[in-house]
This record gives sequence, C-alpha cells and structure tokens, in this order.
Amino acid sequence: MNDLEHQRTIKRARKDLSGLKREDFVIIRSYVHPSKVVQSVCYLMAILLGHEPNWKTVQCLLAQPDLLELLYDYDIECVRPDILEKMIPIMSDPNLTLENAAKSSKGIGSLFKWISAIYEYALKKQNRPHEDSTREESQIMEQSEKLSDNGLEL
Repeated sequence: MNDLEHQRTIKRARKDLSGLKREDFVIIRSYVHPSKVVQSVCYLMAILLGHEPNWKTVQCLLAQPDLLELLYDYDIECVRPDILEKMIPIMSDPNLTLENAAKSSKGIGSLFKWISAIYEYALKKQNRPHEDSTREESQIMEQSEKLSDNGLEL
C-alpha cells in the first residue's frame, strides 16, 4: 500500500465522518430495538474499536463524549487480520448497503461510509478479495454447511 493511497483513504474516511454529530450518537443509543442495518453498522464500529459486537457495548461506546474524536483519529493501519475476519461476515450481508444505512439515519449512513473506507483499505492491504467475492464465498460456505448438516457433502 503506497503512502498516497494511505493518505487518500484517511482523508476519505475523515470526510465521511463530517456528517456525524454528537446528537446522532444520542439518537442511535436510544434505540431499544434497532434495525438489523443499524445493529450491523454499530457492531462494525465496535469491532474496529476493539470491542465485542453487542448492543450493550455499542450503547456504552455511543455514550463516550470523545467517540467522534476516536473515530476521526482512528489509525487505519491497525486493522489486524482478526479484526477483518470479524468484519467480513457482517459486511457480506447483501442488505447492508450505503443506501439502506442512509435510510436508517444520516448518522448511520455517515458511519457506514467511514467503516466502508477502512474496510476496503484493509482488504487491499491484506490482499483480500473485495466484498463481492467474499459474499459469494460466504454463500458457498453456508450452502456447504447446510448440506453437511443434512449428511451430504459438496
């Protein structure tokens, strides 16, 4: 990964955060039963920040007064392979799109754009296939697991 691409990714990720405000976190945190898209985006944020992806943890993160600064200063070089592995199944969900995230709320849309920039950079850096091929691989694995659960093999 060259320095220019690294700088562009950081700039893009920070630009994506410019749509977020502290009030967005308050609103998201107040959800008792968030939609699947909202949950997924928030779980991805938690994973990137080194936390377990569950709603209780997300609510605690969203309550942190310096969360926006933490996201803004996030070191995109620190996405380890294990973090990326946790992100792949969530990012592979065909319903998790920028359009659906933006429909949920402006804050979720902005957060998802930031996450996507970092995710794409990490995939490239670690020489991983883009999410479309990962999505296809996940579907094949699911089908294989279903077949083996039924006593059949691919």
